[in-house]
Parts: sequence; structure tokens; C-alpha cells
Amino acid sequence: MSGLVASIRTCTTIEQLINTVVSSDRSLKDVHEELVHYDDNELLAMIKNHIELMYQMPYEVNDTLALRQPCSVNTDVQKMDEIKKLIKSCFEVIGCFVATPVVRRAPKSDFARHVISLRNNELSMLELDTSKWTMIRDPFKGHILDYVTTSVVYARGNIYVFGGIEYPQTWCSYSLKGRVANICNIWGLFGGRAISTCYSGDKLIYLVGGYFDGGYLNRVDSFNIATSEFKKVGQLPLRVAFGTSFFHNKTIYIVGGETKDYEARPCLDIHSFNIQTGVGEVYQKDILETYHDSSCFDGNDYIYILTAVSFFKYSLTTRQSMILLKCPTYGVYRQMVYDGANGNIIYIGGKGPSLFVRNVQWVDHD
Repeated sequence: MSGLVASIRTCTTIEQLINTVVSSDRSLKDVHEELVHYDDNELLAMIKNHIELMYQMPYEVNDTLALRQPCSVNTDVQKMDEIKKLIKSCFEVIGCFVATPVVRRAPKSDFARHVISLRNNELSMLELDTSKWTMIRDPFKGHILDYVTTSVVYARGNIYVFGGIEYPQTWCSYSLKGRVANICNIWGLFGGRAISTCYSGDKLIYLVGGYFDGGYLNRVDSFNIATSEFKKVGQLPLRVAFGTSFFHNKTIYIVGGETKDYEARPCLDIHSFNIQTGVGEVYQKDILETYHDSSCFDGNDYIYILTAVSFFKYSLTTRQSMILLKCPTYGVYRQMVYDGANGNIIYIGGKGPSLFVRNVQWVDHD
């Protein structure tokens, strides 16, 4: 016993105590037999003495088993969260390079490269590759659609129409594959007519402006095609109807339209609305000379704009415009569609006459 107690008193670290006991000429069994003869009071006394020795003879700072003085740590939680996000993004980037790339191609739509035209109670589809027209009579079963030139949008195999002069508080969808119509009420916000619509490419269709109950609207609302829910998003700095809108890089661009101060007048500007910041502003002032009939977007940078007096393209990047060869025919309530496959522009309206533009040359394709 005296040897073990002496070792406890003289050793300054646990590591040193273990080495001393193990290297002694007694076996571990002898040590164990010797220890079992101590009562609780003796063991507590040895622990108390060793604790006092720890305070009298502190461990060396460089010792591997040395204890440290108590200390507090202040953690910047916000900075820690930023570091966590940064580390997570690093792993995502590494994964892109290390993992075997898997290309998932979206299934080809049965109505790819088709242009759709609505006129009264008729729906016409033009297949661009064959120039073949298909007509569907009364697709919405007597539901009259008027003043919806800018309110029609295609998304995921369905045609959506919002509002109208006869039924301003309704929205319709039509499945091109199933030939089934769905007519519902607009709940929670204004309907109207001459609403400008555009598709985000994902789940949302945006409704911009319009005319309702004797007044022009400055609203920006959304419609979720997955849940059929409407939601208020924000407001434009101007009340406008009959505008044409496009969605690009989290921003809605609205071309022209009609507004009213003391009397109705054409809107000559391009407006923008950022869906992330909720900020609406005049993006380009006085870009138009008069009412614009139709416009289309190439999905990248250029908006093509047709009025009664000119045809030009406008760059969202440089904010510069370039005059193009004027279309040989003109009519109100017609639409232009950009064909991204070959850069053609389809100008369509009426019962189905269409004109293509290629290399700034118009070609009749009636």
C-alpha cells in the first residue's frame, strides 16, 4: 500500500502513474489484491490528497494530458451558418465534377412545334414542320372568349385562358391531348379582361394588369398550375391593359398596352417587374410611337415589336433597338410567335393566315 500511495503522491500525471505502477516488480494481480483491502474512507482520502497535489503542482502546458484553465468561447452563430452554407456549396460543386453525369431529357411533347390560335369558339393549331392546320370547334363548350388576345398561355400540354368580356371572373384550361375543358372561378383577386399573361417555365403563370369593372389594373398576380391557386405578387407603377408580357431571369417584361389618365391612351414604354425584389419600374421609356399590335421574345435577349408604322427588335442587354423590314400586312389582335428552332417569326391571326420572317425577309405562308 505504501508504495502505491507514494506513487500517487509523487506522480504529476495519470500517464506517469500508470507507467510507474505497471513497471514495478509487483504483478497487476498483486496490485489488485492490495487495493481491495482499502475501505471507502481511505480511497476518498487518497483522491482528496491527489486533488490538492494537482493544485500545488500544475501539469506542464506542453504535456499531452495536461489540463487547461477554464475558459469561455463566444460563437458568431450567423458567421457559423454562412460557413456551413459555404461548405455545403463546395460539396455540391465537387459532386458535379466527380459524379458520373446523367442527362435527363424532358419527354417530347406531342404538340412541340405547334402554333395555337383562338378565335371566338374555334381553336386552330398549325404544325410548323408540315404546315398542316388542325381545327377544334367549340373547345370550351359554349364558353365565349373575347378580349383575351393577351390572356392565352400554353403550359405543359394545356392552354390556359384568363378572364374575358363575358366571363371576367373565370379561368379556363384545355387539355390538347385529352380534348377536355375545365372552367373555374377566379377566387381571391380580380379577374377582368385584356389581362397580360406569361409562363415562368415551371409552375407559375403570371397575370399582369388588365381591365376590370371600369378601371385599369396595375396588379401582378400568379397562378399555380399544379394547385390551381392564385396569389398576389406585387404592383406595377402604371395601370395598364392589353400589354404583352414575357418572363426572363426572374423578371417580367411588359411591352406597350393601353393606360388611362384623363382618357385612354397607348402605353409607349416597356415596364419590368422583378419577382424576387417586388420592384416594378419603367425599363425603357418611349420605345413605341403608337399602339403596338404584337410582340414576341426570343427567350434570350431580343424582343421583336410590331406596330402600325414599324417593325424592330429591342435588346434587353444593351437597351438598343434596330429597325427591321416592315411586315407587308398588318392587322389588330394578331400575335407573333418566335420559333427558336430556326429563328423564324410567325405572325398569325384571323382564320389562320400566317407570315414567316427569315433573314429579315417576310415570306407568305398562308
